Amino acid sequence: MNTRTARTLRHCLLLLVLAVSLSGTAPVHAAQADAAPAPLSIRVSAIATTPGSISFAGSGFSAGQPVYIALYDAWGTRLLETRWTASSTATYGPNGSIDPALGYHAGGSVLEIFESLCGVDALIRAYDQHTATWSTWSTVNDSVTRCANA
Repeated sequence: MNTRTARTLRHCLLLLVLAVSLSGTAPVHAAQADAAPAPLSIRVSAIATTPGSISFAGSGFSAGQPVYIALYDAWGTRLLETRWTASSTATYGPNGSIDPALGYHAGGSVLEIFESLCGVDALIRAYDQHTATWSTWSTVNDSVTRCANA
């Protein structure tokens, strides 16, 4: 078999594989294209930074999108405080590089501080509006929010 015949045969085989693989796919409609992306892996934590204050940190949110943070009582039944914020946006390196060594940061992080929470046992979690995904609960007990005069 000569080189030209072999090349033609490979192209035909490639086109056949491509045609078979595409024949089983459903067309994407405009409504499907606008649907929210798959949920991300959201990670959250809450720590006491000063007496009566809680620092809430989270990552894995949709970059630059709205995030709802909710602080509940220890049983998760009474809402103590809420807040809307936006997650950080992606920062690219020179010429749009996604190399962390050149300054790329993926974005999707949140850092918020809740104050005036002396002696509170609490649960805190966040909601990524873009993916309609809640984070897991993070627990804060009163020993970390105890104030000096409380």
